[in-house]
Amino acid sequence: MPFRILICSRPEPAIRDAFNTDRFRAYLCRVALDDSFSSLRDIGNFLWSEFERIRTSPHYQHIPFPFPWPAPGVIYELAQKASGQFIYAKTVVKFVDNEYFNPCEQLECILHPKIDLDPESNSPFHDLDMLYHQILSSNPRHSKVRDVMRALLSAALLDMSSSRTPRTIEDLLLLQEGDVLSILCGMHSILRIGGPYDEILILHASFGDFLRDLSRSGYFFVGNDEDIHGFLAYRYLRVIDHWPQVFGGNREVLTQEQPDVFYHAWRKWGYHCSKSNLNDDVLDALRAVVRQNSNSMKSLGSYITACLCDENPWRMARMTRTFLCQAGVTLQRLRANPSNRYADMMQRLSDCRRGFLFQADQPVSKSLNNIINCLSHSLITDTTMTALPQLSGKVISIGNDCSCTQAEEATSLLFLPCSESTFRNVYHIQLSVAMVKWAGVVMCNSWHTPTLLEVLVLCDPCPELLELVPLLITPLITGIESGLLQDTVLKWLQSSPSEYESQTLPLIEQIHQYQS
Repeated sequence: MPFRILICSRPEPAIRDAFNTDRFRAYLCRVALDDSFSSLRDIGNFLWSEFERIRTSPHYQHIPFPFPWPAPGVIYELAQKASGQFIYAKTVVKFVDNEYFNPCEQLECILHPKIDLDPESNSPFHDLDMLYHQILSSNPRHSKVRDVMRALLSAALLDMSSSRTPRTIEDLLLLQEGDVLSILCGMHSILRIGGPYDEILILHASFGDFLRDLSRSGYFFVGNDEDIHGFLAYRYLRVIDHWPQVFGGNREVLTQEQPDVFYHAWRKWGYHCSKSNLNDDVLDALRAVVRQNSNSMKSLGSYITACLCDENPWRMARMTRTFLCQAGVTLQRLRANPSNRYADMMQRLSDCRRGFLFQADQPVSKSLNNIINCLSHSLITDTTMTALPQLSGKVISIGNDCSCTQAEEATSLLFLPCSESTFRNVYHIQLSVAMVKWAGVVMCNSWHTPTLLEVLVLCDPCPELLELVPLLITPLITGIESGLLQDTVLKWLQSSPSEYESQTLPLIEQIHQYQS
């Protein structure tokens, strides 16, 4: 039996491309609703019906509507502005039909907007854009509105089930509880807004298109992909430096969402830095995070202390490993395009990954070798640490930039006493030295690709590891994830100091040959 299929959709590129083939072309009949079926009349009828419903609604019985309302010609004017797009008419109705505002005044805002867009614009969405600007500008805190819009549109990158709820957005933006619902007051015509724990949804895809187009959204432009990554990098860096100061190790003072946002930021800040345009906001936030004695460095120090001193250190070892991985990803990005703008951070991030200063309660030099090897093995392989005699003491600073670690004979030591400290039993723990050993084990024994990828992020290129790169030839060529591995090894080699060029350049050339 013959049958027909009706498909109603926006002309998205993926849909157009799928049907623009010889296989379908002969069987298709395309109809643009904005060009046919008397859309002007239909939209006019829709507006007349909806305005009549609003005028007679019990919600507005206290409003002295003029007669007639709307005034003659208004419905025709709005129908013309819709240009066949029902979304415009529907958004107008939802904006006017807000029980917390006077419908007459709301309609006047649409008819006489205070937004100064180019009246001679050739954009087919000019009037819809005017409407969106009017709605977004209804809250005078424009920068807060823009930040919330950015958070909504970047939610897909957050990988959190609650990423679009007001509470999660408040924690991401470091706002007070209830701020997001206040900021979005009056925007129910473009967003579905519930309670603090309900997901906020954009009601029509055209609003997302508007926010992503600078020529249309102007001040409210959320940015391109690099800008969105930069926004998240900046926000994540602010989060990981803010929340430790708030909870001070006591999670009971936090809401359910706040630790989730903190731990997600801790796991992803470097990734978003590496994908961003490294604007001044991102760089300033990064400086604040990695500076000596920042809240973030104190948190990292407490995690390493727990690794060395607690009975069950595995979770803290994973937190330490995660931060060092994110620092490595960021460092590779900075080294890929060196600049005086962030030369200080390249030095500081590199130093953070070298090791830390540990103050023991008593001399422990005899057991430190074993303990450091165990910690570095856990960080490299992401496995549970072997039970060891616990240390008693604490990490007092992150980084090994002390002059006593710069001597040539010190560069290969796992630890050495700090000659500059005025305290007793203070040791430089040279974590990077120990980690190179275990990184070599991973590279020599064909560990699975995810572990190998993280090893190349955790450890900087050095002669010992560069000599092992030829052992990766088989997985580089034939592995299931060979493309990803090639890209990672290439970035790792390109981030090496110029003094290793005699080793790295032939390897880089070899990988380029595989890729071509």
